[in-house]
Amino acid sequence: MPRENRDGNPNGLEEEEKLEFLKREEIRTMQKDIARLREFEAQKERERVQVLEAEEKIKIPPTPPPEKPKEEIPRVEKIPLDTLIPKPPRKRPSPLTKLLVRGLIVIFCFLFLGFFYWFLEIRKPVKEVAPPAEEEVLPPVAEIEEKPEIIVPPPLIQVKETKISEISKIEEIPQVFKQLMKEELTEGSLTRVAIKNLTENRLASLEDLSSAFEIEIPEEIFSKLDPDFTLSIFKQKQGKRLVLVGKVKEKEGLNEILKNWEAKIKKEGISLSGKKIPALVSYFRQGSYKGVTYRYLTISKEDLGICYALFSDYFILTSSWESIVKTIDLLIIPPAGEIPPEEEITPPIEEIPSEEEVLPGEVIQAPSIQERILDWGYYIPTAARTIDTIIIHSAYDALGKDPYSVEGVIYEYKFYKVAAHYLIARDGSIYRLAPDEAIAYHAGVSRMPDGSRVNIINNFSIGIELIYTKTESPNEGQYQALSQLVKYLRQQYNIPSENILGHNQIAPERKDDPWNFDWEYFKPLLE
Repeated sequence: MPRENRDGNPNGLEEEEKLEFLKREEIRTMQKDIARLREFEAQKERERVQVLEAEEKIKIPPTPPPEKPKEEIPRVEKIPLDTLIPKPPRKRPSPLTKLLVRGLIVIFCFLFLGFFYWFLEIRKPVKEVAPPAEEEVLPPVAEIEEKPEIIVPPPLIQVKETKISEISKIEEIPQVFKQLMKEELTEGSLTRVAIKNLTENRLASLEDLSSAFEIEIPEEIFSKLDPDFTLSIFKQKQGKRLVLVGKVKEKEGLNEILKNWEAKIKKEGISLSGKKIPALVSYFRQGSYKGVTYRYLTISKEDLGICYALFSDYFILTSSWESIVKTIDLLIIPPAGEIPPEEEITPPIEEIPSEEEVLPGEVIQAPSIQERILDWGYYIPTAARTIDTIIIHSAYDALGKDPYSVEGVIYEYKFYKVAAHYLIARDGSIYRLAPDEAIAYHAGVSRMPDGSRVNIINNFSIGIELIYTKTESPNEGQYQALSQLVKYLRQQYNIPSENILGHNQIAPERKDDPWNFDWEYFKPLLE
């Protein structure tokens, strides 16, 4: 019984046998061809050897045998095996597939013909009918009202330059000042600032500045001043400070308004941009420069605070002692080309008031004092202290070449971590080294002449240092400066005359200063 192939076809075996037979026949044919080729190569080799042997015997130059045409060996092309194997017949697509393909072709043809028919026959370009042109009615041209030019008035004091800024609303003012504070300015000079409000077509007023920075300044002060003021930035060593100068148009009641303002600051503190600013001193004190009395409140040791003065017809408000001194100098010095008569050039500090101006119980003006606040040698107590004693000292620069050097004495203070409240130089200049309300380290181990207040005199006293050597006495300028300062302090704090003492009177066992001090000459100067 014939064997079936793997697919169960009995004829499959015969086909496989045929294939195997054809493969064997092809192999035999190839073997015969290879044997014939080898025999041909061997014949050629034998003929070449015979030619070489014949040349050896004759010993003549061998002549090359004529080249025989090479027999072309018929090339037996290799027949691929897969061509000998009959391939299965290609599978024809089913009738359903043929029907679907023909249907898709017919549909595509209809769509293609339909598109061209619509494009060429049905679709017609729509002619746009332009509406009749309407006559454009132009609105009546409104007359543009020209705003008057914002004129910046001339400054009330001499300034180096004027910087004009423009804003559209008041809230932009702080940003203007923030930018100006970053600019490089000349030290010791005033740079005027004028701000134009373009929205309201005017210059920024004092009320605008106060509102922008949220400064609590009584509006009554502004009402007493002319609207034309001069606002400047003053560049000093410690930084940039503000200076305001205005003309007083109504003096009546202005001093009372300023006193109420001081009382409010002492009670509520200082506010700027909605924030409370801590101050070194919570109340205003009084000073004098070239006969001009000013009031000041110290915020920090970097010469920052509130200073104001009423001088002639001017109101001055600054944020440092150095800037108010500079402003007073500029107001006292007449402009170039306007030199007053000779009798008017007398410095204001030497002016003697007439008998009509001297009133009983008149307030003693503070002498000219230069601020030189130190960073050591004292501390500010949390509660206000009682001041009822003045201690007078003497010192000199023992380490440097100049015994009268102010900086040399201050350097020794720093070395020993001590300080007096005031220092009077050899030329009579007065320097403030510590605030009055500070407890300074100047008395040391000491007691009052009656034996009380042992080692606590610093808590109740103000120390004043005079610069001169042990072999000298205070000069006239120092006596005069000291008497003015003591009279002022005595009045400010109601200090009894018996509490104006020398360092040697509270520490006799270890101190002998003030050296060579003439008390008999000095005490009458206080009358």
